Parts: sequence; C-alpha cells; structure tokens
Amino acid sequence: IIIENDKVKYDKKNESIISNSETKIKVNNNYIIDTYNLKYLRSKKTLSSDQKTTLTDKFKNKIETSDFIYLTDKKKFRSKNLRLIDKDSNTYIADNSFIDLSNNKIAAKDIKIYFSKNGSFGEHSRLKGNYMVSSNDSTVISKGVFTTCKPNDKCPPWTMQSETVTHDKKKKIIEYKNAWLKLYD
Repeated sequence: IIIENDKVKYDKKNESIISNSETKIKVNNNYIIDTYNLKYLRSKKTLSSDQKTTLTDKFKNKIETSDFIYLTDKKKFRSKNLRLIDKDSNTYIADNSFIDLSNNKIAAKDIKIYFSKNGSFGEHSRLKGNYMVSSNDSTVISKGVFTTCKPNDKCPPWTMQSETVTHDKKKKIIEYKNAWLKLYD
C-alpha cells in the first residue's frame, strides 16, 4: 500500500497517521483510492475516512462512497452509500457494501442496478433487490424485481419478480428462480 499526500500527522503514541487533505492510496497496483481526511490506525490495520471517497480498479470500475473502512491485512473495503459504475456503464447503488479486493467480489444491501442505456436490456432496464453478491462473472440478487419500463411516478406496466435473480455477465442473460410476471393496467 502506498499513500500519497502533501502533509500528514504521525501520532507515535496511538500509532496513527492522519491526513487532513486530498490523499491517494495505491493498493497492489490494482486499486486507487482517492479520499480526504484519511486516518490510518496501525494497531487495527485500518485505513478509513468519513469523507467522499472514490475507488477505481484496473478494469476501470469506479466506486464512489460517503465513507469507508479498509482492512489492510484482509484486503476488505467496507462502505456506505455506494455508487458503482462498472466497465460496461451499469450503475449500482446500495446503502451498505463490502468488497473483497483480493477476490474481486462485492456484497451489498438494498441494491439498485440501472443497466447501461446502450446495453442489451434496453434504455430503462433496472433491477432492485434486498441484497447482492457479485463477482467478475455473475451477480446474484435476492428478492429481485426487474423491468425495462420507463420510470414514472406510477408503478411500471410490468415487472419480473423472483426469489433469486442471477445476471450472467458473460452471456448477458438474466435467470430467475421462482419467478412471477406482474402486469399492471
């Protein structure tokens, strides 16, 4: 881990390093974290910030959060108010998330996915669910609701709901387990 900053404070007694300005963190040449007000607690092996933070990986996936904690020894990144834009321009929004940087996996609670307007699902395609587990190859959503209808104040004309929704990223298909189609009006 390489931390770049113009000015830091080192507290020997508490074994902490604090930066009160813009900070860049490089993790194994695979990830770059841009943040403000970074706090490194050596005894707990954590990097954290309560400020807006951006994490970018070598695949050009970009994550924005309102705060984060990074466990340096376990390579785990925990955040709130996640907004992820993946390499295919799909947008993921979640309240809480947990990212395993060593395995490129992400788990998120109360997830909303807005698929790319240029993608194979259509301009207004979106998927919501209770939680998500995602890797390079697939995304699994619990209690998922999918539609391609244009968002409006009323309910969409149709949704596909399912106990489990699996998005195969390579085949670009969505599979449903115990699904039902809801039609409105």
